[in-house]
Amino acid sequence: MWSALNAGLLRASTFLVSLLVAHLVVPYEFGVFTVAFTILSFALSLPELGVGSAIVREHDRSRDIAPTVFTISLLGGAVLAGVMVLGAPFFASELGAPAAASAVRVLAIVPLLSGLSVVRRP
Repeated sequence: MWSALNAGLLRASTFLVSLLVAHLVVPYEFGVFTVAFTILSFALSLPELGVGSAIVREHDRSRDIAPTVFTISLLGGAVLAGVMVLGAPFFASELGAPAAASAVRVLAIVPLLSGLSVVRRP
């Protein structure tokens, strides 16, 4: 239930941010924003390798496996952020908006922070 609520809130907030940005910037800049956000959305949709759900599945051993889950999640987020930073010019150009490369590089912090948030303290 919490997962569905989280997904719904994420979709709603993404939509509201898009509406706000559309009203604040000129169409060209909105296109750049849209391309950068599309690349970020794709990157965040990649699987997290299932390590976060290991804490739920292995509830009795969650304290033992938490450091490993945290490390794998952090490394995965760092690799994804690195791919976004290094591949930003290619990804943005392929989507027809080379100017979005800088925005993609800035948004690369999101997967890194997502990797940090997989394991929560009890």
